[in-house]
Amino acid sequence: MPSDTMTIDEREHCRLKLEKAVKAVGDTILSYEGSVRDVGDVMEHGHETSSLDEAARETMVKVLAGEFPDRDLTLLFELHPWEVKAMKPSGKGKLHFVIDEIDGTTNAKRWAAATVKEYRPHSAVCIAGCTRTGLDSLEVGAVFTIDQGELFSGLRIGRDFGRFSAYRNGDPLVIPPRKRGDSKNRILVVGYTSSVRVRKAQIEEEICSREDFVVYDGCRSSTMDLISIIRNQYDAYLNPRAVFGKDTETRLETYDVAGILPAMYACNLEISDIYGEPLTDYNWEDPLPLLVARPEISGELLETVRKIVTRRNIIPSHSAWRTMLQAERAGRKKQRPKIIGS
Repeated sequence: MPSDTMTIDEREHCRLKLEKAVKAVGDTILSYEGSVRDVGDVMEHGHETSSLDEAARETMVKVLAGEFPDRDLTLLFELHPWEVKAMKPSGKGKLHFVIDEIDGTTNAKRWAAATVKEYRPHSAVCIAGCTRTGLDSLEVGAVFTIDQGELFSGLRIGRDFGRFSAYRNGDPLVIPPRKRGDSKNRILVVGYTSSVRVRKAQIEEEICSREDFVVYDGCRSSTMDLISIIRNQYDAYLNPRAVFGKDTETRLETYDVAGILPAMYACNLEISDIYGEPLTDYNWEDPLPLLVARPEISGELLETVRKIVTRRNIIPSHSAWRTMLQAERAGRKKQRPKIIGS
């Protein structure tokens, strides 16, 4: 799916197929009646998987294989690679997808196991299409929200990274350039991990030194947190957990938010790592220290992070973070993909 050979029409066809896939997985989750049990961690960073995840994953594989019968597929499920062989080989290139079959797993499995289901959980089904291992190769993305049954999707419209168009339930998605209905800037500061709660509080203290900034916790689904900005509920999202290294048992992984990023870029939000550097410096296997904000407050938030780095020893410097990231990349072990089809 190289960006220099894939036309806009081809990307659009891919986007529509990915919308079908995430909707089908969402329907599987919403209709799930089996037992809900944990079946072990996917990663060493505390991302759990469950019997509900397995059901969602099976649906995703089946739908994608049916939608792309003439292509070999690489499916990266929370860093677990699967290879799907084409049922009707065409000789075309392989397609690569980065998938979080349930973002907000704990929210979804708690809901699925509940005796009374008077609500829908803050969870989402997410998929992104890419050409290489770098995030700069992001081409398309699609998300199904479990709470309201919305479909968000986006596709790249130019060779330059960051130029995307977005859709909600099939219609073009455009959000106002500024928030509405509130004079305060409401900032999501994400840090679920118990071991870094003190650092999170220190970061929040610095942010709250501004009278027009108010901080909130996330909902345990990073995709849903980002969608809450589109929904006008919040104005920025700050997730620094990746830079805490081994001090944190969970962190934001790139696959957690890959599916929604095309729509976020298309909404003209400012998107970078917490140091203000572009996401093109990251690959699909990297943890991601993410900052997303409305343009009018992005610079102020970045300046606040810079103050935290220089004054309070809560967040490492950018150079220290890059050294840490390079060491992690060098130490990664490749997993053998599960092969499906023939």
